[in-house]
Amino acid sequence: MKQFEAEIIDIIDETPDVKTFILKPGLDFIPGQYCTIQIIGKEDISPRPFTFSSSPTDKKNFSLTIKKVGQFTTEMFKLKKGSKILVNGPLGNALLFDENIKDNIAMVAGGVGVTPFMSMLRYAISKKLTNKFILFYSCRTRKDIIFKGELSSMPSNIKVIFFLTRENPKQWQGELGRIDEARLKKYAKNVKSFRWYLAGPPAMVNSTKELLKKLGVTNIHSEPWQIPGKN
Repeated sequence: MKQFEAEIIDIIDETPDVKTFILKPGLDFIPGQYCTIQIIGKEDISPRPFTFSSSPTDKKNFSLTIKKVGQFTTEMFKLKKGSKILVNGPLGNALLFDENIKDNIAMVAGGVGVTPFMSMLRYAISKKLTNKFILFYSCRTRKDIIFKGELSSMPSNIKVIFFLTRENPKQWQGELGRIDEARLKKYAKNVKSFRWYLAGPPAMVNSTKELLKKLGVTNIHSEPWQIPGKN
């Protein structure tokens, strides 16, 4: 782990309350890891953790995708291109994935919990990995889907299923409601053959973990978190 100063070189509006910050210089990390960041000049606000959303194969820069929910993220959203922040990382070993893992991969994400899986998928594509990937991604509405365009045009070995919990059924042809046993089995037909990763709100992660255990799954890697800045 190291601390260094990083410069924002681009900012992408992903949804009305989510932005991706692209920073330089690049950083060596493993997909699924995170860093903590400190806003320079706002040292009275405690550093917050954010998961990398880019692939570590992008050697010149890295990306953090952040939801605006509290004081820290509100200050983060005020930053512009050229602003600098302090970064500590990489950190974490709960959701690690690399090319040496040959299992088929199933991922369950809630909201901004999709960020580590975006890093994994971008890495898998960059490395031309042939593992089968399934992403179960739960959001409130269509407007809340982060990376929708990219996730909707993945290679054939990557399947993405969107679950919307508060969308008008007349305006959505995909899955509605929460991720449940029937639909896990529908898309991941032999659930025990997958390596499972879970990330998002603690209630969702914990309930999904218990469901998978009930189905006999033992290969589960999870990271429940409160959205940084919310408390």
